[in-house]
Amino acid sequence: MSSEGYLVDIFKILRFLYSKKKSILITTCISFVMGVIIALTSRTEYTIEIQAIPITGNTKGGLSGIIPSTLSALGANINLSNIDNPTDIAVNVYPVLFNSRPFKMAILNSNIRFEKPDTVLPLSIYLEKYQPFSLPSAFFTSVKKIPNIFSLMSSDKQKNVVSNNIDSNILVFDKKIEDLFFELDSRIKIKVDQLNNNLITLTIKLPDKIGVAELGKKIVTMLNDAIINYKIQKAKTDAEFIEGRYKEAYSKFVKAQMNLSTFRDQNKSIISASAKAIEERLIMEFNIAYNVYNSLAMQLEQAQLKIQENKPVLQIIEPAYVPNYKSGPKRILIVTLTTLFGLFVSVVYVYCKNNLYFKIS
Repeated sequence: MSSEGYLVDIFKILRFLYSKKKSILITTCISFVMGVIIALTSRTEYTIEIQAIPITGNTKGGLSGIIPSTLSALGANINLSNIDNPTDIAVNVYPVLFNSRPFKMAILNSNIRFEKPDTVLPLSIYLEKYQPFSLPSAFFTSVKKIPNIFSLMSSDKQKNVVSNNIDSNILVFDKKIEDLFFELDSRIKIKVDQLNNNLITLTIKLPDKIGVAELGKKIVTMLNDAIINYKIQKAKTDAEFIEGRYKEAYSKFVKAQMNLSTFRDQNKSIISASAKAIEERLIMEFNIAYNVYNSLAMQLEQAQLKIQENKPVLQIIEPAYVPNYKSGPKRILIVTLTTLFGLFVSVVYVYCKNNLYFKIS
């Protein structure tokens, strides 16, 4: 077909659409009104981005090189070749830990200062009772819950049976908490850029500009503390083991010191071979107790230093801040896109309906 034929077809289509302008205009106006309603009922949101780089200490060496001599002196036959400092944590652990349910629960229970209301509240209370209403958010939240309706109905029937048989050590979250978890997923995002020095970017969105800054600062602190506890748990266990042996050695050292001092006080004027032998034995016990105690004291200090050296730290590049400008909703864009979508749908509908009509005829 020539280009002239294409032009004829386009003009025919345009003439046809013009003849149906009333239907198209009505649909477009309805879409415009819907866009205005969506834009006006969408809540104001503030978004911040926090960036940090994880830094870990030196992990070479281990406790296996510090304590074997002391354990031998104590008579313990323990192989310490496998007791080393924890290895570096893969940077991907940060998102995994962040998305865990216990961590999310800790976030929801965190006390955050908000601008409206001007008070300190747990984040869960704010999300349930104080955040502004949003019609689009309520609609999409309801749509997301539809697949779970039947499962919730069946779970309600078995609720009493499950609650009676469940282990007390197993975490149980009710429907309200699960809904808050879903909302957290939409409001807080964490991303790791392994190509850019393992840069961690934390994106947080809340309707309150003071609250979003406070929440960002709180999450960074909680995430850093959780990673530290995760990484140095084994080193802390080893240090606690040495500390226990240190306290025992100190008690034996004090006892040996007191025995020697008491014996000398009671036998100042007595000079005999048996007394001298007893004194030599007490001195030997004192020296052994002192050497063990002194060795463990140094090793305990080294173990504690190892814990400090290997603590991971989030080096903050972009800290939490109070945003001055809202990130959403973009009301003009919402109205424009909704109107264009309504126009597109109405044109396609009218055109397809007309072609179907002629085919049936």
